[in-house]
Amino acid sequence: MIYFDMDGVLCDFDGTYTKIVGVKWDHSQAKTKEQKREKWARLDPYPRFFAELPWMPGAKEMLLRIREKVGDSHIGILSAAAKHLPDCPAQKLEWLERETPWIAPENRLIVSRKRDKTLHACGNMLVDDMPLNIENWVKAWGCGVLFVDAIQAEAEINKWLGF
Repeated sequence: MIYFDMDGVLCDFDGTYTKIVGVKWDHSQAKTKEQKREKWARLDPYPRFFAELPWMPGAKEMLLRIREKVGDSHIGILSAAAKHLPDCPAQKLEWLERETPWIAPENRLIVSRKRDKTLHACGNMLVDDMPLNIENWVKAWGCGVLFVDAIQAEAEINKWLGF
C-alpha cells in the first residue's frame, strides 16, 4: 500500500493558512499547548478550512499517474487530524470523498495522533512532508518518501517501485 498524507502533500495546508490568516504557518513556532491553541484559533472564522483546501501544485496529477501504475487498491490516505479542531476528521473525509472517490473508504485513514501513523508502516510506503513522520515510519519497517514537491515525490515513488 502507498499511503499519502493530506496536509502538505495532497492539500495545500501551509499556503492556504498563510493566505487566509495572514501569518505563515510555522511548525516549530508553537511549543506550549497555549501557543498551539492560539495558532489553531486563528482558523475559527473558517469553519470549513479542511474541507475546502486546494490541491498542492501537481499533486492531483502525480496521484493519478501513480494510480495508473499500481491500481486503486494500492493507494491509501494516512493523515492525522488536528486535535484542536473537532470537525477536522469529518472535513478531511469529505474532501477525500469529493476529490478521490476512487480510494476505498477502508483505505482513507484519519488518525488522532501523528505517531499513530506508524501502526500501518510495516511493508507499506508513506509519502509525507514531515521528516519526523518519515523517520518514524522507516523505523517501523516502512518505506518513506519525504515530499518536497509532486515531481520529486513521484520520481522517488517510481524509483522505489521500479518504474
